[in-house]
Amino acid sequence: MTVFLYVKTLAGNLGGPLYSTLDLMRLLEESTEVRLISNSDLPRARERLEELGVDVSKYDSFRNFVSSSEQWDGVSVLHLQHVFDWHTAVMARVATRRGIPVVLSPRGALDEWSLAQNPNRKRLARLAFSRPVWSKAAVLHVTAQREADQLKAILPSSHSMVAPNVVAAAWTSRGTEIETVPSALFISRLHVKKRPDLAIRGIAPLLRERVVSKLTIAGASDEQMMAQLRSIVTSERVEDFVNFVGELDQADCAAAYRSHELLILPTSQENFGRVLFEGLAFGMAVFVTDLVDTWPELQELGATRIEQDPSDIERVVTTHAQKSQEVRAKESVERFTRANAFLEPDRMRSEYLAIYDRAAGQGP
Repeated sequence: MTVFLYVKTLAGNLGGPLYSTLDLMRLLEESTEVRLISNSDLPRARERLEELGVDVSKYDSFRNFVSSSEQWDGVSVLHLQHVFDWHTAVMARVATRRGIPVVLSPRGALDEWSLAQNPNRKRLARLAFSRPVWSKAAVLHVTAQREADQLKAILPSSHSMVAPNVVAAAWTSRGTEIETVPSALFISRLHVKKRPDLAIRGIAPLLRERVVSKLTIAGASDEQMMAQLRSIVTSERVEDFVNFVGELDQADCAAAYRSHELLILPTSQENFGRVLFEGLAFGMAVFVTDLVDTWPELQELGATRIEQDPSDIERVVTTHAQKSQEVRAKESVERFTRANAFLEPDRMRSEYLAIYDRAAGQGP
């Protein structure tokens, strides 16, 4: 079997479709032929591919792939994402004409919250080219049962299969450091959806009282959001305890997980929540809203629910921080063990191969 994976761009931060796709590619390479497609032509993409650790010989551009009959002859399954992207629609249409099965990963794009963002543009895209992609996909890959239930309401006749995103960080994770006074980390794109403002306001009283030693905020941001967050830090009088470190690469992410005990994400919506699973795989105490599609899975692995309310964040984190260092260390080991079992590579590989077998008509 040869699986072709499409990702819209090779740019972007460590979360989202790009790194989930790259981790999946590395996982599958041990048992099947896998190739990567994106919209970047090879001359421009070569340096970025090397930076990402992708074998250039296993890459093709959208333009070359769509126009080459030889490329299509080698495809067993085409795995697409980016629901409202016309490149996805073009490849799905060509694949359907050639009798090649398509697996589509909506990645939360069809969640109620996501559909409410830029609704007119998405409605137009749906009418123009997107809906046939959803309806003709052999399998809809979803990352959680919640997402499967949401899709059933939109596409009652669709067939979805659940497999968590691959999280390669779990393959090399080590336990986080449990210090006498815990430190906190917010790691995600600094966007209104993620509510970093609530994380700052909720943790600020604990910083002033030395219940939490520091708050590190990691993630890409525009100037307006950064100015707003710095203003909140100043108004809360915690400038000495809050550090903005920008976007981190994979090695720095791992270092951040190891050196902080608490991960705070008061998000309004997440499909999978990659950083949440990465944090748990390092044994971090993860505090997140239940507005994440994977909340039941996260809760099972030891995550703690918070409301989008600074006073609730303060209360819940205080309860954790007041436990003894010994108890917190024991709970960290439990989270580390559960998360790494959940993200175990052989298990994940078999789940994705089952999806591709089903799409190709070889599975139940």
